[in-house]
Amino acid sequence: MPRSPDPVDPSLSPWHLFGAAVRHWRELRGMSLQEVGKKIIFDWSVLARWERGERKPPRDAVERLDYLFEAGGFLVALHAFATAIPTSEPANKAMPEWNPDAMDQLRRQLLTGLAAAGAAAALPPSQGLEHLRALVNSGVGSESLTDWEETAEEYAQAVVTRPRAQVVTDVALDLLVLQKAMRTAVPGPEQTGWLRVNARLTFIMAHCLGADGQKHESRQWWNTARRAAQQSGDHELVAAACGYEAMQALCEQRPAAVIVRLAEAARTAAAGRPSAGVAEAHGAVAQVHARLGDMKTAERALAAQAEVFERLPDVVTGNRMALGGWPEARLLHTRSYVLTYSKNNRAGHAHEEALKSYPAARVRPIAQIQLHQALMQVRSGDLAGGLDHAITVVEGLPSGDRSAFIQRSAADVADAVPARDRSNPQVAEYRRRLGLPIPEGV
Repeated sequence: MPRSPDPVDPSLSPWHLFGAAVRHWRELRGMSLQEVGKKIIFDWSVLARWERGERKPPRDAVERLDYLFEAGGFLVALHAFATAIPTSEPANKAMPEWNPDAMDQLRRQLLTGLAAAGAAAALPPSQGLEHLRALVNSGVGSESLTDWEETAEEYAQAVVTRPRAQVVTDVALDLLVLQKAMRTAVPGPEQTGWLRVNARLTFIMAHCLGADGQKHESRQWWNTARRAAQQSGDHELVAAACGYEAMQALCEQRPAAVIVRLAEAARTAAAGRPSAGVAEAHGAVAQVHARLGDMKTAERALAAQAEVFERLPDVVTGNRMALGGWPEARLLHTRSYVLTYSKNNRAGHAHEEALKSYPAARVRPIAQIQLHQALMQVRSGDLAGGLDHAITVVEGLPSGDRSAFIQRSAADVADAVPARDRSNPQVAEYRRRLGLPIPEGV
């Protein structure tokens, strides 16, 4: 009977991580070391040493492996940033034990490699992140729960303050390390805490991808986030996954029925308990019905949202700089949106209230409110003023802050231009400068 292969610990170095990825893909395809060795024209014993992180494979062999395993470029990318790390030579001697400092050191090494090799190359959004998502779907258990809870909290703030692409890369790497940590036995009482951290980080990944405009990847991660939240047994996390996805679904112009269904799932999960996810769900319902012209339903949803807000704990309403916080600014933002898209003459006052409620550091939501103002200018007949205002707002943002929500609002400004004016060169220039599609015939 053949002996079991030597274990691979991806936490030891980037080359151990690469080796673990090779073994994962090989076993996923049901192939032996001998079979793979014959296919890529390398001795199988050498391949075994690659998997154990003991030797650095040449790029051409990695390309053949990637093609053989149909890994979609993931192995090539992982090899690229491991190569870019100058101190990442394969190690023969294992570390004596797993510890938080080693985890943080590896994380920093990987981020250095991503910066050197290029984040887009290191983690292809469709293949690489999909592979990582598959790993997230399994495993529980480990140590250092408190450290990971703090990490999740830091990412909730990073979503608000840092460029999304950086957060996606960072969270992706920590999720990868977390999966290893969750496969280590932990006391039963801590299991729920680990599941909650896994759910929170997966939720953050889904949100960031959606805000970055990666619709397909985001939708898959939202599916995983909902399942991870359900596994944790935390009703607030389930409500958050459903409620925040409903809001992103609105931005992505998914069917109204889908948005309403997700919002209802958030309310069902909460079972009458107030939470940020439920408040977000009511906001999504209010906004989608305002777009549909159903002001009565939109107003009812606004009232329901206000009622939830009044019942939220101070720790949630007082948190103005983190994902999951739900301050009064969110309530006023929803009202600004509803009154803008329902063409209500009270919209101007709502814009001013919402703008005053946000701290200056919240540049993205402030820009959205300013785009509500631009939309109302265009609708009132001030075409040049509205388009100029919108351009100033969007181009004044760093590229990393131009989220899918910003792009959607900017597109709505152009869509509000009356049919008789859509051939105006200024409209075409507006779309070109902001990277918006130009309709045929314009």
